Amino acid sequence: MLHDYNGHDVETCSQGREIAFIGDSNIRQIFWATARKLDYLNAVREQRLAESNKHADLGFPPGAEVLKFIWDPYLNGSSLQQELLRRHDDTVRARNGRLVLLIGGGLWHARYLHNPGKHFRAAIAHITSYMDLSGALDMATQPGSGSEGVGDQVFFAPVQMPYFDLLEPDRAAALTPNRIREMNDCLEQLYGGKGLHVLWSYLHTTSQGRAAFRNDGLHVTDSVADTQADILLNIRCNDKAVRTHKYPYDRTCCMSYTPYTPVQFVGLFVGICIALGTLWLRIKSVTFDRKRGLSVLMALYTLTIALFYCFCADRTHVFNKVTKHYTAPDFSILCYIILALGAISIRSSIRRFEPSREPERTSASTCSQFDESFLSRDQTEEWKGWMQFVVLVYHYTGASQQPEIYKFVRLLVASYLFLTGYGHAAFFYEKQNYSLKRVAMVLVRLNLLSCALPYTMRTEYLFYYFAPLSSFWFLVVYLTMRFCQSRNAQLGFLVAKLVVSAVLVVSFTKTPGILEAIFKMLQVTCNIHWNLKEWRFRLELDQYVVFVGMLAAIAYARISAILATPAASDDVPQRLVRRYFLLTRSIVTAVSLLTMPAYWFLTNRLADKYAYNAWHPYISPLPILAFVVLRNSHAQLRRHHTVIYAWLGRCSLETFTLQFHIWLAADTKGLLSTGLFRDRGEGFLSGRGCDFVLLTPLFLWISCKVATATARITTSLVDVDTAKDALPIHKAVQPGNSNKIAPHKHRSDTPPARRDSLLPTRENHDTLSINAFGMRQLRICKAPEFVMRAVGQRWRTDLRFRLLVLGLGMWVLNMISTRPGAD
Repeated sequence: MLHDYNGHDVETCSQGREIAFIGDSNIRQIFWATARKLDYLNAVREQRLAESNKHADLGFPPGAEVLKFIWDPYLNGSSLQQELLRRHDDTVRARNGRLVLLIGGGLWHARYLHNPGKHFRAAIAHITSYMDLSGALDMATQPGSGSEGVGDQVFFAPVQMPYFDLLEPDRAAALTPNRIREMNDCLEQLYGGKGLHVLWSYLHTTSQGRAAFRNDGLHVTDSVADTQADILLNIRCNDKAVRTHKYPYDRTCCMSYTPYTPVQFVGLFVGICIALGTLWLRIKSVTFDRKRGLSVLMALYTLTIALFYCFCADRTHVFNKVTKHYTAPDFSILCYIILALGAISIRSSIRRFEPSREPERTSASTCSQFDESFLSRDQTEEWKGWMQFVVLVYHYTGASQQPEIYKFVRLLVASYLFLTGYGHAAFFYEKQNYSLKRVAMVLVRLNLLSCALPYTMRTEYLFYYFAPLSSFWFLVVYLTMRFCQSRNAQLGFLVAKLVVSAVLVVSFTKTPGILEAIFKMLQVTCNIHWNLKEWRFRLELDQYVVFVGMLAAIAYARISAILATPAASDDVPQRLVRRYFLLTRSIVTAVSLLTMPAYWFLTNRLADKYAYNAWHPYISPLPILAFVVLRNSHAQLRRHHTVIYAWLGRCSLETFTLQFHIWLAADTKGLLSTGLFRDRGEGFLSGRGCDFVLLTPLFLWISCKVATATARITTSLVDVDTAKDALPIHKAVQPGNSNKIAPHKHRSDTPPARRDSLLPTRENHDTLSINAFGMRQLRICKAPEFVMRAVGQRWRTDLRFRLLVLGLGMWVLNMISTRPGAD
């Protein structure tokens, strides 16, 4: 995929050296296209002034002349010869060598000379003779040289085939397809024989036919000329830029990826060693469970293979990368497919509730008024799933520049965070479990993949922004709920605590200097270089919706408790809730029906997405709450869900993260392509549609497997002795749901002497023979094994030790990591 160069990019690449263009009017068009990239307004003005003398030499910008054009349509002028001699003179070349030289002609040979092929061949042979003297470079044998990319290059433009139907009669008689084909055949022979650099891709830029040409049929449109200029700059500058700029690696044309870092090699080696070491430790452990040990081993293998696939897909040339092109039909087709899949997979959720686990209800009237499937596990997974489908389509089709779609996707991200606040607040409110194990389980599960990818892909943690956002807001919920937790039953105090927490978080994000100091400290102590501006934007955009989710969870828990309480024990507020519950529910449902159209009406009046971003934090909770109310407004709606959406919702974290590299490409700037199908256009029904059909199932399957693997690794790391308290893949326990996870207690089914003692036992015959000589001899002769047994025992019994080792390992990797330069 081509990088769209701008003035800064061109100046960074040229570093004061000239870019020279020599040839006819088609080459002059590429000169002006490059000039517009440097300074659009000035270039347009200069181009208009130059129209009075079309056959003159040009320079841009006036005075500085970073770009130079020499009019030489027959490619035999003295200026061209001087340029070639400059390349031959090592002294001049070292002092003021051209960055790149583009040569092109042929149309004047075809129109004004009797034997155009012969004269064109002679001109090209004369040019190549100088190139032979100066040592022409071949990109196939001499790729990028590190700091200078492909080095000084002479490139040839093929003879452009006109659009014959628009040519004037005299031009059409002279510019025949056979004559132009003969001259291009000459270039092709030299291309293969002497390493001549011919930009054959120029011929493909006019594949659109009439739309690619001006009315004269000879010259291309400005947009095509811009593309041709980008092709030249990408070939010359990409290999240099990729070594000095950090991700995204969106310059995948004509470049070699940066050399692999030691951390990447070590990461692959460590991944394999961890898997083998885990198996060995489990075998040596006296409490080893073979089936469980193999499952951990397979989970590590799965994660390692997934990371390796990400690297191959997005950091090598194994797969092609193509540019996104938004078209409304593509977006609509994919959305209709998603709707159709959802419609045929609607199923009942009643089977998910076992009779023995249903909560006790006090009366039939309570049961009719209140259904405990409100925002159930199936609902939240379904919600996450269809939102993830829309986000995937949004990213794949490149719809970010469409204001209406952008607003809707922003609302979906806010909905994810609403569920984060709702689920975690409900869990802490009902379970009162603020243990380190719970915190570690959530944070490790959220961040395992997002922390492994930066070391593999040379990106940064905040690039995969959903996991950092979820982690930040989980910690906010945790700290808010834990502060004075004994008073959480007091509604007034709890609401006041949420308000104070919201004020503190907003102050934390908006006050200049706080985030800057934290990021600077991380840079100095941990070699972490994060994008502060992007992170602050992400936090401020949804700074209130999490607290709205927390309030919704508390309100649900309080109302459910009132409706489940016998009427005889009601006080005045409870009696009011019971009496007006149905009326209130009807009013809220009606208001929710009006909220949706009102929201879209108001947002459509905003000028652009930047104006919408300013209002989004304050208005986004309204349609989210309206959706929750409408989705649960009737028992039949609550008791049914869409299976395929729920399935994707269970691995939505992995699909969101992995899409960056194995479905999209170039760090989300492009699309991954197998290169097996010819792309006949920009639409989904072209060749890229075949890639979509082939790569999408693989992407979803890998995401599902990685979701299972990361959940298994998290359980094994945080809770070594048991898997009973494993965190669900994506959903915190809902309040009011009887299927509750009790606070974990350490397993005591293993006798203490066997679990805690470092002395050898009968399971290890070798240690028994050594033990006969006494513990002193054991420590002297078997010190490495003794140390490993002690460390293993500490690893098994101390969660803080495991987290410390994990953090220390990440710190070491950060300190030895090398970061490409910033853009």
